[in-house]
Amino acid sequence: MSIILTSAPSVFSAIFIGLDVLFLSLSNKQSSYATNILFGSIVGISQENLYGLLVLIIVILLITLLMYRKLKYISFDTIGSDLNAKGTVWISLLFLILVACTVSVTAQIVGSLLIFSLLTVPASSAKYIVRSVHHMIFLSFVFALFGTWMGLYLSYISNWPVSFFITIIEGAIYCLSLLYYKIDMLHR
Repeated sequence: MSIILTSAPSVFSAIFIGLDVLFLSLSNKQSSYATNILFGSIVGISQENLYGLLVLIIVILLITLLMYRKLKYISFDTIGSDLNAKGTVWISLLFLILVACTVSVTAQIVGSLLIFSLLTVPASSAKYIVRSVHHMIFLSFVFALFGTWMGLYLSYISNWPVSFFITIIEGAIYCLSLLYYKIDMLHR
């Protein structure tokens, strides 16, 4: 039960922020500032932003690959990592810096709504379906890509905000994953 309670607030917050974006886009009032903060300006990506994003991706992937085992240890065995506290503070701090860099660079492009949704919801969904870290990372990636591409497609055919669709799709994936988890627990 505690697993469900830890990820539910972020999932439902993302869904309701997505609804907020939909209502802002449907209103007649000028809401460009609020919508730019929420879902950025994907079509306005400059070449410098793109190069900066590519450099950031490469740096984050390299650092994450170098720290993967320790990050996994700290994330999934908190008691053991507390007892064996060699460098865990520095690794946690470096990981937080990487997340902060990711958010600061991508917030200008995709907005706070999608960053919030795509950082938390796919991983929360994947943890209900698979048991290994490798499978969880892969499934999180699949869920994020599926939600993004499907959201882009639905936005294209409906002319509604892409952020709304992505958050609703990710929320639906989360609810289906939670349902799968509950059914799986009943059969055990």
